[in-house]
Amino acid sequence: MAIIPGEQKLESSFVDPQKKKQKKMVYIFILVIVLIAAVLYFSFFRKEAAPSPADSTVGGAGAAATPSSVDQQVKLIEAVSQIKLDNPLLKDKKFEALTSSGQFPLTIGEKGRANPFAGF
Repeated sequence: MAIIPGEQKLESSFVDPQKKKQKKMVYIFILVIVLIAAVLYFSFFRKEAAPSPADSTVGGAGAAATPSSVDQQVKLIEAVSQIKLDNPLLKDKKFEALTSSGQFPLTIGEKGRANPFAGF
């Protein structure tokens, strides 16, 4: 096969769609890598915000007894005490007729054999 100046290659028309497809796949691959990096950053590596005083437990270990935290805890207790559970299901006769079918507290019996693989 001789190289003649000015002669067009017939293969170039078949290679161009393949190159376009390959270029598109490279862009998609880069996009997927960027999305994975963003998900990893926001789910694992981003620092958590400091918990607010409302998230702390009342009188829990390490709870600071500052006046503002005590006021917030008192407000939280008052808000919880004002919750009404007036559900008609709880007043239904069928619900009230339910009885316990076991004894409480449950007693746990002996647990298996010392060697479960030993023959009987």
